[in-house]
This record gives sequence, structure tokens and C-alpha cells, in this order.
Amino acid sequence: MFKYIVFTTTFVLFLLEALLHYNIGRYEESEGIKFYFPDLKETVALVAVLIVFSLANSFCVNCLTKK
Repeated sequence: MFKYIVFTTTFVLFLLEALLHYNIGRYEESEGIKFYFPDLKETVALVAVLIVFSLANSFCVNCLTKK
């Protein structure tokens, strides 16, 4: 159960961070604060990368916390 919690929290928090970075980079020059989701192709790529690294993080935490 613990590994699912680690995966889920890593994925959600990193997804939020990635979306914030996307919007900061994309709309840096515009006035005001804007928040948009990337198009489908970019979103799929973003989620795929996040899944890989969330799984890697879960694996590392699992290995480091084994007794």
C-alpha cells in the first residue's frame, strides 16, 4: 500500500509543478496570470514522463525503506 501512496503523491505533485512551469515558460511575456493546459500531444508526453519518474521514485523509496 505504501508504494501506491508514494507513486500517487509523486505523480500529482510533479504534475502540478510541471503545469506551473509550462505556464510560466509559455506565458512569461504576457500581462497577467494565465493558466492553460497544454495540447493533448504535450499532455500525453508530460504524463508519460511523470509516470516513468514516479515509478522510479516509488522503486527507490521501496528499496531504501526495506528492513
